[in-house]
Amino acid sequence: MKVFKLNILGNEQDKTLAFINNAPDGVGIYRSRLARGGRIGTNYPDNARIQLLRREPGLKLCSFIGNTQSMLIVDSAAENLLESMCDAEMEVLKFTLYDQKNRVYSTDYWIVNPIGNTDCVNRAASDIEYLDAPGDYYHGEVVAVQTFVLNKNKIDQAPNLFRVPEDRAEYFFKEPLVEEIQKRNFTNFVFEEVALA
Repeated sequence: MKVFKLNILGNEQDKTLAFINNAPDGVGIYRSRLARGGRIGTNYPDNARIQLLRREPGLKLCSFIGNTQSMLIVDSAAENLLESMCDAEMEVLKFTLYDQKNRVYSTDYWIVNPIGNTDCVNRAASDIEYLDAPGDYYHGEVVAVQTFVLNKNKIDQAPNLFRVPEDRAEYFFKEPLVEEIQKRNFTNFVFEEVALA
């Protein structure tokens, strides 16, 4: 079975697309939980809102909105599909999107936050940068992953949508989910196949 990594920026060539550069207002220090698979729970604000910034003039809405916050931001149709096909725990968080002039632009978007991660990276085959200072408390911690290779023997047990502990800000989609996204012509989902070994 194939696995694909989502480009969180979406289609970077199409500047007409709406693009988000900020987390929901009021999230504060809990922003990283939305990007890294931690539960935000009651710390998520009531009537959450995100405003498009003037430096990003795109207004065209799509099934997935690219962003710099490592959040999985999808419309209601895509959110329904993810909930129906993903058997892992997820938070699904509603927000209102405002345009660059601070007017309500859409109430049809959600942040999907898969909770936790799946240990399935083949570290020996992947290109991973580690903290390597001997004696440092964080010695051996992952700094960045240049190339992911997943363990083909562990993929069958992974949910259709998952994160990995080496970089929890990335989103991995298994082939059946990607096929359904493409079949339904959901827009702005840009995938890269991940090697298995």
